[in-house]
Amino acid sequence: MGTASNSPPPHWPARFSGEQSHDAPMAAPLRRAPIRPAAMRHLPSHAPLARSVGYRPTVDLADGIARYIAWIRTHSDISDYFTEASEILKNTGIVHRVAR
Repeated sequence: MGTASNSPPPHWPARFSGEQSHDAPMAAPLRRAPIRPAAMRHLPSHAPLARSVGYRPTVDLADGIARYIAWIRTHSDISDYFTEASEILKNTGIVHRVAR
């Protein structure tokens, strides 16, 4: 992307190039939607912490996935779940129509 001098392309805004430019227009800040109830914004791994206190997995990944699939198959039709979940989301106002 950069030139031989490792500088960014000339069309990049100064904030991406590391240069200070007082006359370059700044992009509007991102507008984020409100966090929904029970939404997970980040999912960090705590594996090193778990290992540091002595946790060792007893099921390997392939066996764990196979057991999970077998467990899923013991449950009712997945469309039932989504129908119920959709109604809950609508009734709580999490999912709603937006005026255009």
